[in-house]
Amino acid sequence: MKINFNNKKGEKENFKIELFIPLKLNNVQKQIILDEIYHLVKHSWGEFEKEFLEKHIFNSERLIIARNNSYLVGFCSMSKKNILDKVVHYIEFTVIHKDFQKSGLGTKLTYGVLRDLFFKNIFKIIFKPIEVMFITPNIRTLSRAARLAEFIYPNPFEADPITGEIFPADDETWAMAKKLVKDENPECILKRDGLVLSGFYLNMPWFIYNNFQIPWHSNDAFNKFVDRYLGYSKKDGKEFVVRAKFGIISLLKYYYHSMFLLFKIKKS
Repeated sequence: MKINFNNKKGEKENFKIELFIPLKLNNVQKQIILDEIYHLVKHSWGEFEKEFLEKHIFNSERLIIARNNSYLVGFCSMSKKNILDKVVHYIEFTVIHKDFQKSGLGTKLTYGVLRDLFFKNIFKIIFKPIEVMFITPNIRTLSRAARLAEFIYPNPFEADPITGEIFPADDETWAMAKKLVKDENPECILKRDGLVLSGFYLNMPWFIYNNFQIPWHSNDAFNKFVDRYLGYSKKDGKEFVVRAKFGIISLLKYYYHSMFLLFKIKKS
């Protein structure tokens, strides 16, 4: 599948998107993809152990990658977990090359994974939305998900526009988030108010946003919300644990948004 985007210079870019089932990849394919992912993560985020990436990516349920002129410029991996008797699709990573981080490619890859999941479970999600969880420090990522989800917590759209405050997580969401953190990052501290996670970057301070890296949003109310809970200005290195539900309405919203962006690009 090929898609077109404008890069930061406004130039047309062609991307080749490929979806894989990691367990079906052979050793040669895994090694090639792992090397490419390692260098992309290092360039976009910072140093990360190959063993960690290998474990989480190749034990995942789905892996989608994007190439530009044969170079890997983005990927997203998703695994399936059982959390408190619920089937949850956990987005392990969404990493985009710095040159394309505002192009919408991250959203396209994330929903490429989810869309494949939707179509393979189309009759089920008519009656019951799919549960998705992920961990992110990025308000832009969270806000994009919130626009499409039928339910999401924390939800920046529900934040007080003056204080940035939201209500604490409901009992079920809180219990699920605690279980996820216990399984994934047991040494971290999770707070119910905003589902704020801290402690993951204690040994990796280079991952904490510097002033020029902070992904501020165009919506000032969202910035008040994220600065209140994650401490962008203080460089606290905190993250949100996010629970979302995506169903048929989410899919329709996604296609409407995609067609709207396509219309804008053609018009320009």
